[in-house]
Amino acid sequence: MVEIFLRGYLLQSKRVEALIISTPASEATASFRPYQNAKTTFLASEQMVFQDLSLLPERLLTINVECNPHDGSVDFRFLDRTGGERNIAFFDTRLQPMSFDQAISAIRHQLKLMVTGKESCKGYRWGIQGDMSLLNAWLPQLANVGHSFYRALLPEGKPSWNEDQGKDMREALKPGTTIQVNPVLGMQTIPWAMLYEREVKYVPETKVCDQFRNCSPECTDCPYTKDPLLICPYSFWGYRYAIEQLPCWVNESMPNPPALIMKIKNNLPIYINLNVWRDFALWKEHISNLEALGQVKLHVAEVRHEMEKIWKSKGSALDLVYFYCHGGEDEVHGPYLEISDCRIDSNFLEASHLDWQHNPLVFLNGCATGDYGPKSYISLIDDFRKGGACGVVGTECPVTENFARAYADALFPKFFCGQPLGQAMLNVRLELLKEKLNPLGLVYTLYAYNNISLATPVAQYAGFGGAT
Repeated sequence: MVEIFLRGYLLQSKRVEALIISTPASEATASFRPYQNAKTTFLASEQMVFQDLSLLPERLLTINVECNPHDGSVDFRFLDRTGGERNIAFFDTRLQPMSFDQAISAIRHQLKLMVTGKESCKGYRWGIQGDMSLLNAWLPQLANVGHSFYRALLPEGKPSWNEDQGKDMREALKPGTTIQVNPVLGMQTIPWAMLYEREVKYVPETKVCDQFRNCSPECTDCPYTKDPLLICPYSFWGYRYAIEQLPCWVNESMPNPPALIMKIKNNLPIYINLNVWRDFALWKEHISNLEALGQVKLHVAEVRHEMEKIWKSKGSALDLVYFYCHGGEDEVHGPYLEISDCRIDSNFLEASHLDWQHNPLVFLNGCATGDYGPKSYISLIDDFRKGGACGVVGTECPVTENFARAYADALFPKFFCGQPLGQAMLNVRLELLKEKLNPLGLVYTLYAYNNISLATPVAQYAGFGGAT
């Protein structure tokens, strides 16, 4: 593997394969051809412009998600390149793709139950405000499947792990750390926010720590660290770290990758294309909230021809493409978005020949339907990125309209005042958890650079010190 790193960021990687002749007199037979082969396995950008790359913040930890060429399993390589060339740890999971998908499906199923509820316990479907009773009913179950997934991905007891690597991992994974995730070989989408670090005994007595609202994610000197019957919300990666899953391509899939995009080059006002399902009850109120935030210009589409007209006439100026609509999978598991009169699938986007040269952010805020996991949306993420989008935000499970609107109403004030999107998403998760006792902020996932932000803030926000 030949890799190019800068400040902890993986920019490009290539796998080189060569036949080594043991003695000078040896000759390779025709069956060994080609004698040398190389394949680009990761490409964040082909445009190595130092002026842009010098703006990259330092990354202490990078996770490469790799497909093992020997057994086809999914492996994880943890890299720390800021202090020299060294691997922190390598995890040979032995997880075959089918088992891997089953493990992810278990987490997303638990998330869906937490939203919809079941006969013995209501979920978060009917309101934003939760309580400790509701949190105690659902968060321990999520922690249980989250820890099972954590053990499957990071098997500390296996031969590829040793105590020194464990120490390095614990030192690298400090609260607030931004973790860069690179799907190097194969586009695996993983609900990283749901990984739960602590040991768990899921029994009727298992409860959520009632002191977490008075603590920081560090939980310094916590006397209950080793108690498997007590769930600490800050042991979920989504509350502890900022996670950026970087869109990337190999040469065969993306012939002209865009440059690294860290700023949405908006002017005043910010141009937003809002595509809606008109039968939702709250979308007009949501529009009023968006327009009240600051200098915002909305181009609303309820039906296909309106959306396509906006893309054609305003595509070169759009800063945000926002789908506030249904989403799901068709009969053959093809992902789609659904506005008032039609479904938007991968073929639709390909045939639209998107050319968003302004590189807008795409926000998929799907509501109350279907399996809305990023794994299902992998082709749509690719399609939007190929069309010029700088990144995509999606959800891990169905969400109700009232929560979808509440989440957006909490996120956009922070983002519009100039706060980096990844940090804004982390802050919203923590606010929903502490103030509303609602853990559903975990379901939103970022496929873009954690630090991506507006070049020109369009709103003032008292909760962010950088507001202008």
